Amino acid sequence: MKDETWKEWVKVWADHVEAKTSVSPTFSAQEMKGLKAIRSYFRNQTNKITEEKNTDEEALFAFKYILANWHKLDTFKQGLFNTNYMAANMPSYIACFKKQSSNILSVVEQAKRGL
Repeated sequence: MKDETWKEWVKVWADHVEAKTSVSPTFSAQEMKGLKAIRSYFRNQTNKITEEKNTDEEALFAFKYILANWHKLDTFKQGLFNTNYMAANMPSYIACFKKQSSNILSVVEQAKRGL
């Protein structure tokens, strides 16, 4: 069985990069590793706040929220499309959306409220 959710993660990221750069991305093994690390980060964080074991939908929701609000990031982060950098610095990305906190729960709650 193929991981359809993973395909969605790749599509969401590719669409985002293309929309921001006007270039269709080609993914190296390192870039895919970085995207998997981002997915893992969000899944681990959402596991902490939900009782469900399958938190991939919540994780993808949070990731889409960050991408949809890319303009709220500082200028430096807005210009980066390096998944490995993002994965290593995800709390600082999240902090851009929730001042004084890098808690993924806050970001998910904001996203659900449409903030």
